[in-house]
Amino acid sequence: MTAITELTELESHTREMGSGTVAVPIAKFIADEFDRATAAFPKTADRDLERAHEITADFFRKEVLATGDGL
Repeated sequence: MTAITELTELESHTREMGSGTVAVPIAKFIADEFDRATAAFPKTADRDLERAHEITADFFRKEVLATGDGL
């Protein structure tokens, strides 16, 4: 959390240039999230992309409504 706070503070005072190193805690968090997603949603040989789009759209709607931002 400290790394995110520091990054937010830095970006509020500087122009984002798209270069530089990613803080280790942030990089680890992102890698861990990808690992969790890979475990939760393993690839299959017979992918149903239409169903995948339905699931992700439903998830997005629920998340947006949960935050109160609406659609």
